[in-house]
Formats: sequence, structure tokens, C-alpha cells
Amino acid sequence: MLRGERLISKIRLVVLYVLVLATSFFLFAAPNPAQVAPFAFPGPKPTDTPQSWKPLIGEYGPVHPSLIVLEKSGKLVLRELDGTETTLQPAPNGNFTLVKPGPPSTVHFGQAASGHADSFTMDDITFQRRKLGPTKAKSSKSTLRAPLRTFARKPWPLRPLMRAANSAPLI
Repeated sequence: MLRGERLISKIRLVVLYVLVLATSFFLFAAPNPAQVAPFAFPGPKPTDTPQSWKPLIGEYGPVHPSLIVLEKSGKLVLRELDGTETTLQPAPNGNFTLVKPGPPSTVHFGQAASGHADSFTMDDITFQRRKLGPTKAKSSKSTLRAPLRTFARKPWPLRPLMRAANSAPLI
């Protein structure tokens, strides 16, 4: 009997230690929230691009060394092939000034009849706007070289194989 009482007291002691450990964990862990920044979304909607800049945004130049004009953080930006970004400052007469190391360059966007810019001129070099997006699909017509009746008369090569497969046991 003495042995059973000792065993019960040891079990009670282990249960008491586990209970104290779990209680202390929950008490000390609860007041310390995770040190993570709150999730950014949903957040305030960014400001819209000015209406006068929307026709200017796009890709200019040949396919590989193209220049990209985009809006970033409320500024019109020119991104070059190597990834460098330069801000385009508004200038008089609808032009822009490209502020980069060295003398500033005047940038002029040529307007097409549709209202979008069709070219980008900087330092007497003109880059044409690239036409991006889906191209107009051209429909193609298939013509048969023989009337349909001739195709119906010819035996299909799968028919003998199907007969052979149906007559032979699968296993």
C-alpha cells in the first residue's frame, strides 16, 4: 500500500509541474504580441495618375533598347534599359525636363490624332511609341483539295484496327 501511495504522489507532483509550467507559459506569453507590422492591405487607395499624363505612359523605341515612361509615386518617370529611373519634371509648353547628372534635357512628346503620344524626343533623338497589346486576328480559310464525297468513300485506317481489337480478348 505504501508503494501505491508514493506512485500516486509522484504522478500528482508531475501533473502539478506540468500545470504550473503551462499556466506560466500562457501568463507570460499572452501580454507579448508578435512584433510584426500590421498588414498593409486593405489600405488607402493610391492617388490616380493625372489625366494629362495618361496618354504619355507607355514604351518607346525599338524592341530591346526600349524606354518606358511610367508614373511612380505621383511622378512621371523614365525607366531605361539598365533599370535606372529618372524623374521627368513638368516644363512649359507641355514639355518635360529630364533631370540627370549633367545638363538637363528637354523632353517632348509628339501627339497623335488619337490623343496618345506617338513619339518621344530627347536631345534631338526621336523614339517611336511601341504598339503593344493584342494584334488584330486575321481569319484564314481552309480549302479542300477534293470534294467531301471522296473522303467518305476512302476506308479509314483505324477501322481494321478496331475490328481486330474487338475480336481479340483484352486479357
